[in-house]
Amino acid sequence: MTNKQKRSLGMQLFVYNDMRQKEIAQYLSVTEATVSRWAQADKWEDTKAANTVTRDNIIRNLYIQAQQIQDKANEENRNLDSKEMDIIMKIAAAIEKLDKKLTIQTVIMVFKDFNKYLLDIDPEICKQLVDYQRKFIYSLHSNE
Repeated sequence: MTNKQKRSLGMQLFVYNDMRQKEIAQYLSVTEATVSRWAQADKWEDTKAANTVTRDNIIRNLYIQAQQIQDKANEENRNLDSKEMDIIMKIAAAIEKLDKKLTIQTVIMVFKDFNKYLLDIDPEICKQLVDYQRKFIYSLHSNE
């Protein structure tokens, strides 16, 4: 395996398999210093954060928080107090906001960027697509 391949594999192990740099160094038969240099140069921490701080993970963690509050009250054989209810209501509102997978604003922004791109390549196709894009946006707006 080449160093380039080891570096790529090391990043994958760090980001997706949650392995520590020391474990990666042992697994790839390189020094910890080498792995550390790769991690800094390629910003492994940033990549890992970007992959773990996703909308789905945030929603999952919010559900877990709400469940923990409910479990605590159940363990103590009591109803939720007003502070706990307020927290759960805020969690529910946050989940509702995050759970909307596609907003009209996002669709419009993507279409706008795509149209700029396509206009340079094929203006005729771009003109044809704009009508379909408008219809799609209208259908999204009608369903809200």
